[in-house]
Amino acid sequence: MEDKRIKGTYIASTAGFIDREFGPRQQDEIRARLSPEARALLVTAKAVEWYPIQLPVEILRAIHSMYEDPITAGTMMQRCGKSIAQDATTTFLKLLTKILTPKIFALKFPDFWARYHNFGPCHIDLSHLATNRLIINVPGYDYLHFVGAGWIESVFHSLGKKDIHVRNNCPVDQACVPEVRWDATWN
Repeated sequence: MEDKRIKGTYIASTAGFIDREFGPRQQDEIRARLSPEARALLVTAKAVEWYPIQLPVEILRAIHSMYEDPITAGTMMQRCGKSIAQDATTTFLKLLTKILTPKIFALKFPDFWARYHNFGPCHIDLSHLATNRLIINVPGYDYLHFVGAGWIESVFHSLGKKDIHVRNNCPVDQACVPEVRWDATWN
């Protein structure tokens, strides 16, 4: 079985999201829900290192578990994804967003995926681009459907697109599906 890993930049951005979005008491509550290893990673994650997938998933689960209502929890997970994308648009995506179009974004998405994940594959359906629709399929893991939807929405927003909707194939009360499908539309 493949050793699935996620890049430290994803974890560091998630830690920044926790610091920005939650007050001290809620931050303590999130940290209390984590194993010592995951808790330490919130502080020590190095952007260029790769970490076992179960650690960032544990952090995402702790954020999600702060909310009883699955809609509110999902909205917060999408906000986490937007935060990760906003961090990216101030670093490696900064110059790219000046030249990106939806088509170039779609063609580059497998590279963006590989920047955060050491596993794949990533499938892009370009057949609907003329109607402002993009379909992306990637291997699933817990909460990716929400986080990735927020990431995609944020990048499209940085491209100046409006009325952005990113739907996924995972039921709102479910943490994961084997393959996540994002269906993005915009004007």
